[in-house]
Amino acid sequence: MVRFDIFLRPTRQITKSTGFKVNFAPTLTMIPASARGQGYDFLNGIKGESSFGFQTPVSNAVPGEKGYSPLVHLNLVRWNPIAKPAVLKSVAEIMNAQKNGQITIINTNIIINSPVVR
Repeated sequence: MVRFDIFLRPTRQITKSTGFKVNFAPTLTMIPASARGQGYDFLNGIKGESSFGFQTPVSNAVPGEKGYSPLVHLNLVRWNPIAKPAVLKSVAEIMNAQKNGQITIINTNIIINSPVVR
């Protein structure tokens, strides 16, 4: 049997921090990877207004750019203890920080419907 309560925790946390009701919709995981964007949300580091209380999440693309999708595969980013946190503004900066051992990227199975609004 699948324990759905472990998947509900992130939806509850995002609902609490944003004030917007987040629904658990497991069928979003059936969306092909090619139809999803990649999003990176920070679990620690520079304080900010994101769902977890740190810097603004980073997306691989915004509307009008190649690879944009409102359906986003959520990746969690954690600064490693030896690193000095900084605001990362692009996927390239995130990948570079990972390569340099500054951060750990936690790949989740969470897909969110999170359109970028300019």
